[in-house]
Amino acid sequence: MIKIPARLSILAVAVLGACAGPNNPASTESMPVVAQQVPYYTGTGVVQWVRPAPGMASAGAGSARGAAAPEPGGLNRVAIRLDDGRMVYVDTPSRDFAPGTRVQLSENFEIRRL
Repeated sequence: MIKIPARLSILAVAVLGACAGPNNPASTESMPVVAQQVPYYTGTGVVQWVRPAPGMASAGAGSARGAAAPEPGGLNRVAIRLDDGRMVYVDTPSRDFAPGTRVQLSENFEIRRL
């Protein structure tokens, strides 16, 4: 009885592999890049973490950096927990925000240390 699920999983992998093959027109067409909209809230809060913001994938397949590696001097992604509990993610070129820093987000899309 254990042989049936194993055969089904092998069959499922084979079928999914065939969908991604070079004969599938959808896999060779270029798809438009759409920016993901993230809600922005104003208020005060505390920086939770700071990480390099994802960069654009490089055109060269042999690049030493990964596809999500940021360019040197690129943006930092700052995660801020607002006082009301909501999370806001802000990309900024500034290196002035460390975890634990108290900040204010303005209606003009500015981030300021308090």
